[in-house]
Amino acid sequence: MKQTASPGVSRRALLRLAAGAAAALAAGPGIARPRRAGAATTPIEHLVIILRENHSYDNYFGAFPGGDGKTVGARCLDENPDPPHLREHALRGVVVGGNGYCHYREEAVPNYWAYARAFTLCDNYFGEVRGPSVPNYVMLMAAQTPMLDNPPRGSGRLEIPAITDRLDERGVEWANYSGGIFMVSMFKNAFASGRIRPEFAFDAAAAAGRLPAVTWLTPSLGDSEHPPASVRRGENWTVARINALMQGPQWPRCAVLVVWDEWGGFWDHVKPPVVEKEPGFFGQAVRYGYRIPCLVIGPHARRGHVSHTLYSHVSVLRTIERLFDVKPLTERDASANDLLDCFDFRQEPRAPLVLPLRT
Repeated sequence: MKQTASPGVSRRALLRLAAGAAAALAAGPGIARPRRAGAATTPIEHLVIILRENHSYDNYFGAFPGGDGKTVGARCLDENPDPPHLREHALRGVVVGGNGYCHYREEAVPNYWAYARAFTLCDNYFGEVRGPSVPNYVMLMAAQTPMLDNPPRGSGRLEIPAITDRLDERGVEWANYSGGIFMVSMFKNAFASGRIRPEFAFDAAAAAGRLPAVTWLTPSLGDSEHPPASVRRGENWTVARINALMQGPQWPRCAVLVVWDEWGGFWDHVKPPVVEKEPGFFGQAVRYGYRIPCLVIGPHARRGHVSHTLYSHVSVLRTIERLFDVKPLTERDASANDLLDCFDFRQEPRAPLVLPLRT
């Protein structure tokens, strides 16, 4: 059947609409799309989630002014031996090995403290699972986990829905720039999507303003701060990525969440709230895991603010859902606090804070 234009719509208007649609397709993921009607009204068009590894809040920020922190023991080594941190250790207590009874001061992580002073630090953010990395990775992506300890590693194995599926359903562009840690790529659909890119390509994409709406940055193990990897090297990796973003054209419309996956066996003085108990493990808690750091960075992040709001990994999911109007994955993320109260959208947008790398 022959199609005709709707009444009142001129041929010129139709041509303008067609040209606009073609331009949007050609523009690629670095160009902002119109915000969906159900999304939170904010200036944020690009969210970058940077994964770090295996440190408790007190381990890095126990001495930070204004935060709920305490320190214990001596100073940790830059390449500290790895404390025990499997699920069996987590169920016995926050720290079960002598390597975890130590802490870092500002001189050991000065740039993380600089971000905390300039932007927002969360001191009530918990890992999702009282256990090691993989179940917390899964919670960070799916708000549920079929495992409570580290299974054999591999890509494309998980078929449960992930936040990447929700973004695909809504046509929201995303990418994972990965140095090898497989948090995003362990999901079948994400692994098959073609959006898992080499970590070294992030800086060029940021410089060119080509980052999509949601970006995950996952490092190599050597750059992750996972003991015994160097904390200085890991902090430098984070700073170099944030510097690239801050010096690119998308900085005025972006936000960065720097989160650690789990506590890594390091001491923390705050006992996690118990919000779920798993059957079959003698009433031992699934949620929450121990407290970990979270930094919220961006031109609209609150200046020099310490947030005491209760957050966990599913708060990252809830933030994505609120910003880009995507459906929650489970009741966990649907009921979580998002991180939007770490922003002040009335303040003058912040200039970039480009920091030097340490030698």
